[in-house]
Amino acid sequence: MYGFKIYPLNGYILKEINMKNKYVNVGLLSLLLCLSGCQLTADEDPVLYLLQNEMQVSVREIAPFKVHGHLYDFGSKQSSVYRSIRRSIDTRPSWESFKIIQLGDSHTAADLMTRATRDVLQDYYGQGAIGWTYPAKFKNHVNRQLKYTQYRWGFKDSRVNKDRRGFPVGGWISYPKRAGGWLQIDRANSARKSRSSKDTVYLQLRAYKSRVPVQWSDTRGHKGKLRLKHDGRWHWYPIQATLPFRIQSSVKHQFELGGIWLNMSGTQSARHTRKGRLAPVSFSSMGIVGAKQSIWNRWGSGAIRQLSGFKPDMIILSYGSNEAFDRQVIGHYERTLRQKIQEVKRAFPQSLILLLGTPDMQKKDDINQTCALSRPVALSEVRRVQQKLAREQGLLYWDWQQAMGGICQNKIWQKKGLAQSDGIHFTAKGYRLLGEQLGKNLLYYFKRF
Repeated sequence: MYGFKIYPLNGYILKEINMKNKYVNVGLLSLLLCLSGCQLTADEDPVLYLLQNEMQVSVREIAPFKVHGHLYDFGSKQSSVYRSIRRSIDTRPSWESFKIIQLGDSHTAADLMTRATRDVLQDYYGQGAIGWTYPAKFKNHVNRQLKYTQYRWGFKDSRVNKDRRGFPVGGWISYPKRAGGWLQIDRANSARKSRSSKDTVYLQLRAYKSRVPVQWSDTRGHKGKLRLKHDGRWHWYPIQATLPFRIQSSVKHQFELGGIWLNMSGTQSARHTRKGRLAPVSFSSMGIVGAKQSIWNRWGSGAIRQLSGFKPDMIILSYGSNEAFDRQVIGHYERTLRQKIQEVKRAFPQSLILLLGTPDMQKKDDINQTCALSRPVALSEVRRVQQKLAREQGLLYWDWQQAMGGICQNKIWQKKGLAQSDGIHFTAKGYRLLGEQLGKNLLYYFKRF
């Protein structure tokens, strides 16, 4: 049942206890040495740094704010916001969705965990609109509700490219590289079918040099032309179309496409319960592989406000995994995260805000090291900042690490086929397990009102 391994480290002993596949790291002798006058500091010693920071943000400290599972509510404001949303649902059109938008890094870009959360909520509330989606097909960036086909089509990524006129919210720009270039979007084969044959599609476009109208069409014979504003800004242009639909160019670099909002209705309208009407759920995922929270600084000023016309009911922020590998960014990360949370609050004062904590991870090159040595250097500090700001700003918070079983669980998840060998990402099975947990925790929260 119990296995002990002893490692000499920086002049003291680290004892690793393996108890029923749960790792507990205890720097007992290091604490004794420090009590007797040792000069080691958390900055100099990674194990002591880990222990100190994990103790600072203990589960007991946040337990009074726990809602259900691993979801915490750090303020009455979120509850009052949701009560207001619930009241507004009774007066909305029956087809209008409860809209959730998640912004994040590669965990979000894969749309595996988000798909699982989406499925849990839509199984109960019904399928709402598809919502926001990428302006083209990009490697490792997926909307699993849709499939893309494109020809002579290029793109820019705000993580690696620059654009002097500014990226839109979401951080992507696509464009026709030559005359005759086109982009077509259809439902994925596995996606739930729409009950509607025709609905509103919003195209986020920015005019380039040409004043030739942008052409669009769908397979049911609907087609039209869009005359764009030439003011250098991003604008949403509505069209009435059905999937699949196509947007095409007649000249090179005719326009830029920053995003698409698909208002296609789902399988179900709002339904009634004893507590009132329940709106079908729309769940959009906006991810960029390798992104940090600071990537928003590469987008146009106040880019998040570009979503205001769609009136999201909940914004989910899911960054921190990439920050966890660089301790130098921590001070900057706290300032940036606080700034972006406040930016979201100003843009959407009537929306819920959920902060996803960073998962338990490990450095790939240190896979055979003890848990304490293999954890990313700033992971504990990133988690501390996230929980601090969730409490300070009165947000909802979901503890991803605790959802995995606690500290030092990544190795175990790898052995179970739930996490990938890079120590950061998860398998499809692992993402589904996590997404279902998050969905069930949110469902419990929503059903309380």
